[in-house]
Amino acid sequence: MISKGKQVLELSRIIILVSLCVIVAAIAAVVLIQTSDMRRLYIRRIGFVDSGNPGYQMLINRLFYIFPFGSIVCYIVLYFHIRRMTQQVMSRRSAQNGEQRVFIQLFITILFYGAMCILFEYLNTKDWSANPVTKIDLVAVLNIVNYLPEISLPLMLLLSNTDMRRRISTLIGPRGSQSLTVSVVPVP
Repeated sequence: MISKGKQVLELSRIIILVSLCVIVAAIAAVVLIQTSDMRRLYIRRIGFVDSGNPGYQMLINRLFYIFPFGSIVCYIVLYFHIRRMTQQVMSRRSAQNGEQRVFIQLFITILFYGAMCILFEYLNTKDWSANPVTKIDLVAVLNIVNYLPEISLPLMLLLSNTDMRRRISTLIGPRGSQSLTVSVVPVP
């Protein structure tokens, strides 16, 4: 009998899940573009902006929240799988340290995803007619900050590796004991 953790992580199930996500994303994108008569414009301070008639835009944009939160679910499943594996292999103390690090990394990633969704909703629900420049600035910030959740987890995994921390500290830290000999000559 195969455990549930192994079933989730089987290659065939992963391929089916990814294929399903691609199909849902493609259908949602086609419906969004067709119902809203979407056009992509380039605005100097913002970048590319999708513009169109009101239709199903907000509903479909909210549908895309499924993907980041789905990846959070995948991270949590991976956390429990790693937890089970470390309990079998490692000592209790080192297993708890690894679990704690993974949990912190997942929590930070979840916070980034939540912040992106909240900022997007705030930008689209507030009336910006009195101060459109502020909205332009916030959209530019959102375009940059939008990549933090995807970058944060691999970056934190790299930084939590002790060998990587040692390499970084040797690059940044002082280069050995560099001593300087100074002679003082009395002036007459």
